[in-house]
Amino acid sequence: MAQRTRGIGAHSDFGALTLLLQDSIGGLEVFHKPTQSWHSVPPVKDAFVVNIGDMMERWTNNMYTSTLHRVISPVTSKDRYSVAFFNEGLLDQIIECIPTCLRPGEQPLYEPIRAEDHLRQRYGTSY
Repeated sequence: MAQRTRGIGAHSDFGALTLLLQDSIGGLEVFHKPTQSWHSVPPVKDAFVVNIGDMMERWTNNMYTSTLHRVISPVTSKDRYSVAFFNEGLLDQIIECIPTCLRPGEQPLYEPIRAEDHLRQRYGTSY
């Protein structure tokens, strides 16, 4: 019998920031790009995990990149719980590069987009 099962496949969050409260079971893993490896995020009692989302990546011109993560649920007789808050901003808010995130001579990597349109595009490519 497998000791681990897939909970949620690898993805980044579509909004700006995600706050996550884990139970003691855990299972959250983040991807470390330089080593191309997954690392478990041990639960810390009464602490939140903060994930940077795709909107923050756009705002900062990739200065801060969204967190690729997944859940590998351990096989256990206990139920696994987590509580997430997704900050996705106002639907009519324009997501565009923050001027201080551009180095001299650098251009924005992304065109300005309304938050609602960004979210619809991301959901559309995911399902």
